[in-house]
Amino acid sequence: MKKIISIVLGVAALAACTKTSVSYEQPGEIALAPVTRANMTKAAITGDVFPTGNDMGVYAYYNTDKTAGTAKADFLEGSALYLNDVQFVNRNNTANWGGATPYYWPKTGSLVFAAYSPKKAELAYDATGNSFSKTGYVQKTDLSKTVDLLWSPMTATSHDKATAAVPMKFYHAMSWITIKVKAANDDSKSKFRVKSIHLNNIIHKGSFVTSVDPDDNNIIKWTPSTEAADKETPLSVFNKAKSEDSHVVATTAAVELEDAVRGTVVIPQTLGEDATLTIVFSQENPAGGFTADQNLTFKLKDCKVGTTALDNWVNGKHYIYTLSFNIKGGEGEGDNNEILIAPELEPWKDVTVNDINAK
Repeated sequence: MKKIISIVLGVAALAACTKTSVSYEQPGEIALAPVTRANMTKAAITGDVFPTGNDMGVYAYYNTDKTAGTAKADFLEGSALYLNDVQFVNRNNTANWGGATPYYWPKTGSLVFAAYSPKKAELAYDATGNSFSKTGYVQKTDLSKTVDLLWSPMTATSHDKATAAVPMKFYHAMSWITIKVKAANDDSKSKFRVKSIHLNNIIHKGSFVTSVDPDDNNIIKWTPSTEAADKETPLSVFNKAKSEDSHVVATTAAVELEDAVRGTVVIPQTLGEDATLTIVFSQENPAGGFTADQNLTFKLKDCKVGTTALDNWVNGKHYIYTLSFNIKGGEGEGDNNEILIAPELEPWKDVTVNDINAK
């Protein structure tokens, strides 16, 4: 038995085993070698290794007259759609992804590729504008089910059957938020316990379109929803039903507090007056034991990076807010300032930046 490829309107399809006098050697299966810049995606992906549990939706365009290495700007005229939002998966726990149903290279010509992950996001792709888009995208408010949405624009040059695996770089479409707590000094160790942390009035629905600027920078433009219903559900970052289960702030080193690890992945947005962080905590009292639960709420837009207000979350950035608990109160900051908020901002790809002071 021999395998044949039938080319119809630029789309290759595997033929079944058959007896035929028209045949040739199979050029090989199409494979992708993805990396991220920076489990089916349900948490922020760290580092630059694409998770083997992620699938992707793949678009490819075929031009029989263009050899491998043709720049994308010179490729599309005369091309045809070859892979139309097909699912690629990691079948063998390797660095390469292939079609859930295998897809094969054409015998001649070459292909360009674009992709996104996960496939269930069902993004539309426009090859002429090299842009992915989605109207009414919804991010889960259950932080154990959020999605770190990724996209990879059209490959810079085309590839052919000699390519072992097409290299593709994916970019983060979302913002990632982390809340940390620490004792401000040794005297404050174990003097506080945190019962819950919530983010309020964070928009979880919006539309977006990606683009590539003249300098070849990859951009995503979000238009968050303006409907009140699309931000009314608080994001429960950390929540314990019983005070005795609360987190004891026992160290001056900042500790992450989150029920869903790396789960606070949100739509990029401007932080309005009503976007807040609420902490429920108790503190040791002089008579022994802890006080009743106390509640403090901070406006996120009042946090600053140096002298600049941190009033906007952008894609691909990891925002770290550190809550500093001080049993002595905040020296120089007023008598009622037991908790200081000091957000730290760093790029998603593990780049260290200056500390941030929020006043």
